[in-house]
Amino acid sequence: MTHTPGPWEYFNAKDQDGVETFSIRGNAEFICMIDTVAIGDGPFQAPPNAEANARLIAATPELLEACQAQEAWFKSEREGLPKSTTFHERMDLCSYCEYMTAKALAKVAGKPFDKKEEWEGVPQILIDLQTLTPHLVREQGQPAAIAKAEGTEE
Repeated sequence: MTHTPGPWEYFNAKDQDGVETFSIRGNAEFICMIDTVAIGDGPFQAPPNAEANARLIAATPELLEACQAQEAWFKSEREGLPKSTTFHERMDLCSYCEYMTAKALAKVAGKPFDKKEEWEGVPQILIDLQTLTPHLVREQGQPAAIAKAEGTEE
């Protein structure tokens, strides 16, 4: 799947007629603009839920990552990770899914993701986006980090 890589952000903008609305961009690329509407004979304006919709659209890359992590976890539970994988490693993948979901939902809500301390120790999980296969990464003596692979093996 090819799309503008995240993170995306939303910001105040004006449409072609100078009416205030919201625009979404990622990596300095224009993604979209929330269109303005006129109800009846009223003036053109941003819809009542424009900012919430802009936040939701801007969170799309994080929501996609959370869905991919969930699917990788479900796949690993259905098909089983390699036999050498422990119960704790499967729970690490579960924790990674929770982390990605919490991070995405905070962005949708327009709140800072300020609970990073709660996720300290969540391992680095690389997910092959072609096969949705998770790869648990262990680095001795290093704190675990959150990361993803862009469709590559570790």
